[in-house]
Order: sequence, then structure tokens, then C-alpha cells
Amino acid sequence: MPVTPPIQLPIDTHLPALAATVGASCVLVLAAEPGAGKTTRLPPALLDVTIGQVLCLQPRRVAARAAAQRVADENGWQLGREVGYHVRFDRVSSDQTRLLFLTEALLTRRLIADPLLDGVGCVILDEFHERSIHADLALAMLKEVRAARPDLAVVVMSATLDAGPVAEFIDAGAPVTVGGRVFPVDVVHRPPAALDLSPDGFADAVAHGWDAVPDDGDVLIFLPGAAEIDATLRRQHLPEWDKRPLHGSLPFDEQQAALRPSERRRVICATNIAETSLTVPGVRCVIDTGWARQARFDPQRGMDKLELARISHASATQRAGRAGRTEAGVCVRLWRQSENSARPKFDAPEVHRVDLADGLLAVHGWGTDGAGFGWFDRPKAEMLGHAEGLLELLGATRSGRLTDIGERLREIPVHPRLGRLLIEGGEDAVAVAALLSEKPIGRGMTLGARLRDLQQSRDPAAERVRRTMRQLHRFAGKSQTVPLATLALLAFPDRLCRMRDELRGVMPDGRGVKLAEPLAGAPEFLVALDVRHDTRSRAAEATVTLAEPVALDLLYETFGDRIRVSNAAVFDAERGKVIGVRRTTLGDLVLREDTGVTVDDTVVGEALFEALRPDAAGIVEREAGDLWQRVTAAAGALPEHDWPTLDAETVLRIACAGKRSVSALDVRGALTGMLEWPLPRVLEEAAPTHVEVPTGSRIKLDWSNDPPILAVRLQELFGLTKTPAVMNGRLPVLVHLLGPNYRPVQVTDDLASFWANTYPQVRKDLKARYPKHSWPEDPLTAVPMRGTKRQNARK
Repeated sequence: MPVTPPIQLPIDTHLPALAATVGASCVLVLAAEPGAGKTTRLPPALLDVTIGQVLCLQPRRVAARAAAQRVADENGWQLGREVGYHVRFDRVSSDQTRLLFLTEALLTRRLIADPLLDGVGCVILDEFHERSIHADLALAMLKEVRAARPDLAVVVMSATLDAGPVAEFIDAGAPVTVGGRVFPVDVVHRPPAALDLSPDGFADAVAHGWDAVPDDGDVLIFLPGAAEIDATLRRQHLPEWDKRPLHGSLPFDEQQAALRPSERRRVICATNIAETSLTVPGVRCVIDTGWARQARFDPQRGMDKLELARISHASATQRAGRAGRTEAGVCVRLWRQSENSARPKFDAPEVHRVDLADGLLAVHGWGTDGAGFGWFDRPKAEMLGHAEGLLELLGATRSGRLTDIGERLREIPVHPRLGRLLIEGGEDAVAVAALLSEKPIGRGMTLGARLRDLQQSRDPAAERVRRTMRQLHRFAGKSQTVPLATLALLAFPDRLCRMRDELRGVMPDGRGVKLAEPLAGAPEFLVALDVRHDTRSRAAEATVTLAEPVALDLLYETFGDRIRVSNAAVFDAERGKVIGVRRTTLGDLVLREDTGVTVDDTVVGEALFEALRPDAAGIVEREAGDLWQRVTAAAGALPEHDWPTLDAETVLRIACAGKRSVSALDVRGALTGMLEWPLPRVLEEAAPTHVEVPTGSRIKLDWSNDPPILAVRLQELFGLTKTPAVMNGRLPVLVHLLGPNYRPVQVTDDLASFWANTYPQVRKDLKARYPKHSWPEDPLTAVPMRGTKRQNARK
């Protein structure tokens, strides 16, 4: 007899047709709304139409365990016999188990070990909308497997699934849609006036929305993480309520306690772990903060980071559905309804936002590389490139193929960085791997300080680390003690930093880091183990909160075959000159520099150019701006001549050739040297520097304008009827006619028109203001003048 009498669920009436589809075509894409019952009802139904074991993938451990237990209860089965589960470090199954719930990474490893999945009749990818990297890998691998095993059934399902692309990828035909529970969920919005994105701020927001909670039923509150959960549970003054946290860091029994009914009303504070696959009995109200922590990876910085992010429409739908599983419910959303349009439809797939090293290790185990793998959704090239580079640094691959180390890393259920620790070390390696696999705990800046704190601490976080240590111990490769600095280098070879002072240093890619506090002894080199960059900060530096000092001798001992010595020309900005240095480098990180080295003039000139290139246009403008403007104008106006390629970088490169310092540059000479004969003569005639006016004055042209400007006192142009022109008479200049005070009184490119139409009014104004100057009625017959009437009379 079933332990838990099954209730009627929407999917039940569809089970015969769904099972028949799987039995006939072996492929199915199912979009079943929240509460339909797909996770617990469809997998057992497929046992009758498939030969062999049915594997049902779940994105989270708690969901895999809970689903297996629920199926056992509903069918009167024994957990571990007919139905079982397999999650990291925990397996409950036997040779009799036909239905196995497991987490996605475990299927990836099983596929690599047994590509044809011997004894498996069906694989179900549940909650595929979450798009973990291992779900994407599983889908792509299963597509390849089906080419050799068309009898292997593949089912992809989710409550909020963009089903079309998935169905097309695996040739599944039209997706099938099944409705959810009929219980209505009343969605209300209770936005706080302002949301402080801190644990206490989220607790305040929950308190603000509490007035919409119904009088009966349990309450499920979605929060970003454990810190927000703890703050919220502390703030709830409801002593008669059963208060329960629910997140991935809790021990299994505490997670199960949050899922079991209680005699008292309950408030369950959960992360997005409770969005899918889990039914939390008794919940009639969901309070949704609308935020979650998502893992994101920045390939430019080589860092993983958990970012607070607004949830997608799909996640909001999943969360609201938790309130209507067994009866009508309420979903209190702590944001404005108008903000819905700003939320993405679906969460970004992990292949576009997380470190790909672990997934790429599996791809290599599959027998290909990131470029050749048949991705469902191909990651960006820079993400793949960084992951490939990291695997090479860790010794997992060489020339695109797995090494013996890589094969061993593939079998260890942790990130390849931590796996590298485990296969090289003993107890300390296990402790460090466990410490780094959990959220950073303890105090102090070094591994030694954190490990000492771990030994003394009795708080839950420390207990989680010790529990992980017990689970990882089986993977330790050696019994001898390996120095902590060596372990740090093995796991994070790309995080080696050279310090500039006691707080600031530089990473191999040239980016700056800042220690949260100085290290004893002010080491020259360290490995940055916990590096964080606050996206809200304007500072370019990332903050290091956990580091391990490294001696130069250890670098030679560990990476001696990768350390290179070379001579280079380096620009010294303070001295404004290029100097020769001998560099000792490890990859892109400079370990040591010695000055006073002689380098070739060609190399020196190129180094000077590279240093000045970002300001090439500015340098040419400052040093030879007038010449540059004349040549540029002439090249545009006189295309019949063979002018050189005119760009600032080319001119600067020629000027830098053979030069060691900024003071030695001759930009004007370099530009002039680019003009082959007869271009210098053409330039002088067509684009002169000065124009002679009727008084005999040579007035400088301003070539920064197009056309060039001739700024001259109006009286000096008496008698000139035609506007001066350049470019062999093709281009009239723009004349700025100046008064005696040298300020423009008129601008024209047509002197004849000015004298005839505008001059009479200008004469009237100027004569009144400057009576000592000559203002003849007929400027065309007047004698041009430089000064006043008296000054000209003396002459």
C-alpha cells in the first residue's frame, strides 16, 4: 500500500499518451505548467514503455532526494530498491533500482565512462529551463548517443521551457504542453519605498509585505541567500510559528525538515532551491523578493563571482506556483508591477555566464574539445578560450588532449582547481579544498590562519567544511604533507600576483589587486585565492580577501620549465625614454626586471612608438599641427598628386624610428620626409602658410578650419576686389575682417559682395567708434592702411 495516497494531478490523464509517444518515437519535449506533477508522475509511467533503467536528472541535490522519496511514498516502493537517488557524495540505490533520480554532473561522468549507457532505457532532463552547464552537456551528448542507440529514449521537460529550440535540436517533433494545477494564485505587489540590497534590507522588505499574508496556511519566502535567510528569520516575531531555513548549504536532515508538514504554522525562508521540483506542503502564501544570487564569470579577470540579480519571468512564475499546489493561494511580490517589463523572459544559460573549466574537462573526456563539441548553445569564444587555458595551466590538458592528470581530475566531483589539490596532497590538501569549496569562512588573510580558525570553530559553517573534508578524503592522492603555498600554486596558477607595495599588486594580465589587509613580512609574490570585484565600485582594482605568500624559489621549483628570460625595451614614463631591461617571466607575469641592458635601436624605436601610440593624434597635432593640417587639406583637394597615407600613427612610427626618448622626436621632420618631390613645392604653392595682403603684410592662414581662415584688419584689404584663394585658386579662404581692436566685424568668402552690400553699414559703425581711422566711401580705390590716419600721414 502506498505510504502517501496519491492525489489526482493534471498530468495523470495525459500519462498514457505521453508514455505512448516515448515508446514509439523515443523523444519527447514536454512543457508542463507548475503543479502539473511531471517530476513524480511521468518517470514511473515510463518504466512500462522502456527497457532498462530510467534516469531522471535534477538540477539540485535536495530536489533529487525529495523526488525519489515522493515517488517511493506514492507507489509503495522502498527507497533504494525500486527507486533511488544519486547525488554528490550520497547514493541510495541497488541492482533492483529501475528509476534513479540524479544530479546532472553525475550523468555527464556516467556518459563519458559508458557512452552507450548500457542498461539504460530512458533519460529524463527535468527542469531544463534552468540551463545548467551539465544539462546542456547532457543534451548534446545524448543527441550523439542516439545516433548509435536510437532505442534510447530522451525526454526534456520543464514548467517554463522555451521548448521549440530544444525539440528542433533533438528532432522531437512538436513539443507537448500540459496544464498545471487549477488552484488560483492571487498575485499582489507590495514594493517597499526603497530596497536596501543587504541582508537586513531584505528582511525589512519582507516585513513590509507581511500584511498581505492570509490568515491560514504556511508561508514560503524566497530570498537571495543564506545571509538574507538568517536575517529574515531573526526578524520574524512569531514564536508560535515553526521557522525553517532551506538552502543548499544545509545538512540533508535540515533540508528535509523544511519539507515535512508541521503541526504549527510554518514560515520557510528559501533560496531558489525551492523554485522547482519540490512541493513544500501546506504553503498557501509565497513572498517573493524578486532577487537571486547567480554565478557569473568574467574571463577578463579570471574570476567567478556571485551577483545579486533580478529573477526572470520564468523564475517568478515558478515561485508563484508554489502557493497554489494544494489550494488557492497568494503570491506577494516585493516589486512594482511596472518593473515586470524590465525582467528577462528566462535566466541566462550557465554556458554564457559561469566558469566553463569543469564542463570543458567533461567535453575533453568525451573525446573532443570546445570548438568541436556539438553544443546545444555554443559558449562565447573568450569563455572557451579562458577555460582551455586554465585546464592547460592545471596540467589537465596538453595540446588539446587530456593528460593522465586530466583523467584523474575528471573523476573527482569538484572543480578542477580543487581536484588538482587533492591528487597532489594529503590532509592539508583535503582541508584546503573543502575550505575553498564552501563560502569563505574564518578570519585572517592566509590559508594557515583560516585552517587554524576552522579547527577551533564550532559554528555551522565550519561544520559544513568539516563534513566536506570527510567526503573529499577518499580522493586525496598522497599522504605526505605538501606546503600550503605549493597547494595554492597548483590550484590557482593564474592567480599569482607580484606585489608593488604591502597592499597593491598586479596579476598576470596586468590588472591590479588590493589586499583587504597587509600580510606579515610583505611578501613580493602571493597567490590570490579569493578575489572579488565590486561592480558598484569605480576602482579598477579587485579586492583580495584570502591569499598565500609564495617565495621566488618555490616558483622556480614548481614552474621552472615555464620561466623565461628575455631582453626587452621598456618605456620609462617618468624619464620619458626607453630603457633596456632583462625580464624573467612566468607566463605573462614579470618576476624580475634588471635594467642597463643594451637593446637594438630598431627595438627601442618600436617600444617608444608603442608607448606613445595611444596619444598619436595628440602628439602630431602638438608638434606639427599646422603642417599636418596643410598636408591633409592638400591631399583632399588635389587628388591628382601622389600623396602619402596620412594617419597619425604612421607619422609617429616614422618619427620614433631609432629614437630613445620623447625629447628626440622630430615629428615635423618625419611628416616632411614623407613628402616625395615635387610634393613639397606643390604644398607650398597650393597650401601656403601665409597670404600677402595689399599693405604688404604676410598674414598667417589658420588651416585648422575648412576652408582655411584669413584673419586680417579690414583696412589692409582696401583695393582688393577678389577673395584670396588657395589650392591653385580652387578654394577661396574664409576672411575674418577685423576692426582696429582686432575683433571680427564680418566673416565672408566673397569680398566683392561685402564691399558692395555690407561695407556701407560696417563703415558707418566703425567710423563712429574709431574716428581716427580712415573709412573711405569707396574702399576699392582707397589706399590700404595698417594704422590710423595720422600714422599713415607720417609715412
